[in-house]
Amino acid sequence: MDAMMESDRVRDIERIAEREKLRKLQQRQGAEVIRTQINERAEARLLDQEKKDQETKLILKQIHDMAEQDRSAKQKKILKQKQLMDQVGLDCCCRCS
Repeated sequence: MDAMMESDRVRDIERIAEREKLRKLQQRQGAEVIRTQINERAEARLLDQEKKDQETKLILKQIHDMAEQDRSAKQKKILKQKQLMDQVGLDCCCRCS
């Protein structure tokens, strides 16, 4: 009888140990999943930030290019106005003579 009780007790201890071993394994696996998710999200945030930075650079370049085009167009307009004024001035002088 004592041998049977001892055998049952040993089996119970082994089952408890096996459950504890399984619980720890599942806990480690769960922790690994969480670490993987954290790393994936960090990488996604980094890629997203890089994309936003590139978009910002592109927008700033477009703004700079547009400003440069505006300056160039303004200079051309001023030059054309000056040429027209010079022509008008010459025509006026020619008529006056």
